[in-house]
Amino acid sequence: NQANQVLVLDENEKLQLTLGTGEASAEPGSFYGPHFVHVDEDAARIYVADTHNHRIQVFDLQGRLIKITGQYGQTGPDHYHFAGGLTSDHQKQLYAMNWSGGYINVYDHDLKAVKTFGSRGSKPAQFNDAYSIAFHNNTLWVADTYNNRLQQFTLDGQPIAVVGGHEGQDVHQFSHPTDLDFDQQGNIYVADWKNDRVLKLSPDGHFLRQWGTPA
Repeated sequence: NQANQVLVLDENEKLQLTLGTGEASAEPGSFYGPHFVHVDEDAARIYVADTHNHRIQVFDLQGRLIKITGQYGQTGPDHYHFAGGLTSDHQKQLYAMNWSGGYINVYDHDLKAVKTFGSRGSKPAQFNDAYSIAFHNNTLWVADTYNNRLQQFTLDGQPIAVVGGHEGQDVHQFSHPTDLDFDQQGNIYVADWKNDRVLKLSPDGHFLRQWGTPA
């Protein structure tokens, strides 16, 4: 994110496209510390969390700017106190984390803000500097970073499950999980930031294996 650009590479890691000028800027099409990117090929869109500009920028797959949405704010639809993780569902709705604000903005396919859910805190359906969000099996999963846990929700924002919640180095604990993804069997892969490892969990959140050691 310090380069203030988004790079698109092919399967051979050859550069295909560059978004942004490389200079920190609030001009349309430029970025200031972009932290997260989500590509929805069905919708033919590239979504960029322009984190320190407190907004989301949307491009087509050729890199043409489609829309900018979001403004600075701690509360309210389409507001961001640092724009965080992004994902979309089968209906092409976009889910975008208000990183420090502690809630998720939901947009329809036309990028109209339709609702929010969540609040700042440590109870279920609350977040503490949650970094990333992922759509899987018709549910949403959030890496609730500073609460040291994962949370699962319905698409309407109703809590389903919590995995973790106590900071530590045990195989059933996290220390600031920052990202997560899934394989075809539904197993969960978690970037466990301050433990310097990646954890593989079963679909119901039980430990399977881990990679990595402190550098």
